[in-house]
Amino acid sequence: MNPALYLLTSDPAVARDVAALRPGTAPVTCRDAVALSARLNEAPAPLALVDLEPDPQDTLASLAGLAARFPETRFIVLCRELTAEALLAAMQAGARHGVRRDALATELPPVLQRLGAQSGSGGGRVVSVLSASGGCGCTTIAIALADVLRQTTQSQVLLVDLDADYGAAASYLGLKGSYGVSDVLAQAGSMDAQLVRSGACRYDDDFHVLLSPAAINPSDPAPLEWTHLPGLLDAARGFAPWTVVDASRVPAAAAAELVRGSALTLLVMELAVIDIRTARSMLHGLEARGVSVADVLPVANRWSRKQAAPTLQDARDALGREPVSVANDFPAALRALNHGEPVPRSAPRSDLCEDVRRLAARLAPRPLAATNGKGR
Repeated sequence: MNPALYLLTSDPAVARDVAALRPGTAPVTCRDAVALSARLNEAPAPLALVDLEPDPQDTLASLAGLAARFPETRFIVLCRELTAEALLAAMQAGARHGVRRDALATELPPVLQRLGAQSGSGGGRVVSVLSASGGCGCTTIAIALADVLRQTTQSQVLLVDLDADYGAAASYLGLKGSYGVSDVLAQAGSMDAQLVRSGACRYDDDFHVLLSPAAINPSDPAPLEWTHLPGLLDAARGFAPWTVVDASRVPAAAAAELVRGSALTLLVMELAVIDIRTARSMLHGLEARGVSVADVLPVANRWSRKQAAPTLQDARDALGREPVSVANDFPAALRALNHGEPVPRSAPRSDLCEDVRRLAARLAPRPLAATNGKGR
């Protein structure tokens, strides 16, 4: 039987305090990251506590490697002072939560209960769509991909708009609402599938959208609590089988968290020198944060065979990986925008739609015949 909880600490007092909170099911204590890695290899566990003392920087570096290697385990850090800066650093390293060492008795039990419940219920998958430049078509692809996944798998999808500057998904789909992603992110202690359901707008019976704060109040958009992003992804997995995140403009730390939490990440760019350079810089930045980029797929949007340079080969040479292309199908994209519909509904037989289907096939390989798409 797999242990319910691992604890990484060299402090016997911390081990005793944690054990006292779980009578009959004491955690398996590891003195260093190597021992914890070996334990997780032998018997994966949904939860692991990581004591940052006595050397927080070294321990955070070890945590980043553990989080990348064991994505199904939720890591909780224990630290002397849980400042905003300390929590952000822990989240960037892959932690899901932080607890003060001197408040274990009161703060740790509800965290274990919440994260333990999420680990057993969130079976959905997340796809994130990052952009290498403004106006490269990130939102169009995110919306089209969400609709293709909905059709292909015949299951519910959630679109999350994290673009705090413009909130283009709402304008694209003709949606208005009073609540959105900022309201969910603000509820750090109670993020779950029901909260997502309450905060999302319905575009269709099986297509929901968490609106950007810029779409709700353009003159004074609410801030996004980026440190709570892991909780949002967990809640989204519990709400829908598929979540597509439109991350057109997000901070580097948030992009790293999205890549960690996604089954696949698309990095959308155009075949222009500035976009390719930005994409390369983003990949290097993710690796510098200890994030594996194995599942980051560069997408050359608005690609045309007639383009002389840069070419797909140039992009591959610069990025060290093969980009996929999405056709420069302006009529189909414009038709979708004017109709306020995803491309698979307004132009189901277009080259653009077929290329998005090929992207979706990397996640849901069941073939999808071109249809006229159902309306709202």
